[in-house]
Amino acid sequence: MMRVMLDSMIYDKIIETPGMTEQLNQLSMEGKIDILSTHIQEDELAAIPDKQKRTAVQAIGRREVRRAELSGTSPSMGKQPGAMGALGV
Repeated sequence: MMRVMLDSMIYDKIIETPGMTEQLNQLSMEGKIDILSTHIQEDELAAIPDKQKRTAVQAIGRREVRRAELSGTSPSMGKQPGAMGALGV
């Protein structure tokens, strides 16, 4: 399973790309990816003023993690070659 943490700006690109949310959610359900977020990112996403955009972003499956859960991850996580390229991002 590939664990990724997306920059908050990437969520805009995901919701702008037709079918991307569904594709990411499918990969997540299949156990191929695990999209992680922090409470800070969740706060930023919850503060999106446009309700339609906020709702679309909330439909992207992700798992909020605590700092302790991130301690074993690589700083280059998500920068692996081809990590998101196959998804069109």
